[in-house]
Amino acid sequence: IIYIIDKCIAEYSYVDLYVIIIMDILNKYPLDIRYIINNKIENIFNNIEKLDISDYDQLCDINKKVDQSIGISILVVHLEKNQIIEKYITNMIEKFIKSMDLSNVEISNKYISSLYNIFKLIDKEYITLYEKDLNELLTKTKCKKNKFKIMDIFDLKK
Repeated sequence: IIYIIDKCIAEYSYVDLYVIIIMDILNKYPLDIRYIINNKIENIFNNIEKLDISDYDQLCDINKKVDQSIGISILVVHLEKNQIIEKYITNMIEKFIKSMDLSNVEISNKYISSLYNIFKLIDKEYITLYEKDLNELLTKTKCKKNKFKIMDIFDLKK
């Protein structure tokens, strides 16, 4: 299961197929995978904040962790939609918003794009729940590309 979850995170374009495999395994061997998911989320998001972008190796680690955060968020959405886990989407959205560094345009763009992908896959009520946070990001960001992507999130409500 851990190996498959790692593959989901690394190859998130295939997450829907990996989730089918996870569901088959869990149907045969009922396991609680929440501790694995919790561990992955904490390892990915906690380490991003501690890294220094002025060091090349750490910058590479940041980019890797950002990519992993995208993968874990998509995995969480699919696992919740398939009722394997529950009440994780809110945690993921909050982690993205909390970890957002608007001074780094590239990383904030990835985070905002991830938020867009999450909101696109889930119930649009979540957009209303996070409207204040999204508006705050909209006013704080200087990058027009990010502003338009946030506006695209609001357009999903329509």
